[in-house]
Amino acid sequence: MKVKHSKYKNTGILFELLTRQLTSDTITGDQSKSLSFLKKHFNSKTELLKEYKIYHTLATKKYDNENQATMLIEELIKAHERLNKSQLRREKYNLIKEIKDTYNVNDFFKAKITDYKVMASVFNLLENKTATALSSTFLENLVMSFLTSLISWLR
Repeated sequence: MKVKHSKYKNTGILFELLTRQLTSDTITGDQSKSLSFLKKHFNSKTELLKEYKIYHTLATKKYDNENQATMLIEELIKAHERLNKSQLRREKYNLIKEIKDTYNVNDFFKAKITDYKVMASVFNLLENKTATALSSTFLENLVMSFLTSLISWLR
């Protein structure tokens, strides 16, 4: 079963958009609701924070060794499987409902995200556990991004 990517369900993108909105509101001097959303929905007691940590690790961690990258992906997929899915769905629903009630959804989700492809790949990897081709593509991305940064650093 192929999983289609959804910005609304992608915890990494939701977190990124809320922090961008917080920054934007702070710069313009407006009172930001996004800070209260972050505190309420991404605190140590929520499944959303646990899932966000998995997204963040997969999106930012770099390895020079394919075996290490494979082990990281496998462990994070296992950690994601241990999350309370019904609570996670409920928390995402409530967060998205509050975002829709507070912001213009079209404007809120219109912001350009630099790591969109990576976040979409992480979403698809976590939602589609049997995606061996996808995980190998993601694995190549982890290793290649490390090698690219290493080569640019050596120059």
